[in-house]
Amino acid sequence: MTTAERRAAILQQLAHAGAPIAARTLATHYGVSRQVIVQDLAVIRASHPGIISTARGYVLEQPDQPAGCTREFKVRHTPDRTGQELNLIVD
Repeated sequence: MTTAERRAAILQQLAHAGAPIAARTLATHYGVSRQVIVQDLAVIRASHPGIISTARGYVLEQPDQPAGCTREFKVRHTPDRTGQELNLIVD
């Protein structure tokens, strides 16, 4: 398997994975070292920025999921206290 074929296979595997895949798992599957997989993923990430590195492995960002964290605040205050409320949230 060539390097380009391995990188394409890794990208395909990430696209179909339901959970993060560790570099060690990919290395065992493709018969290379973990460092080779990390290098491959660095190259892949340059052209596919949707690959996210987590503590449990690599995942491909899904287009139907919102990017980043979302937090919703439900507050009740008078209009003149809006500025104070926003500063409290930011702080």
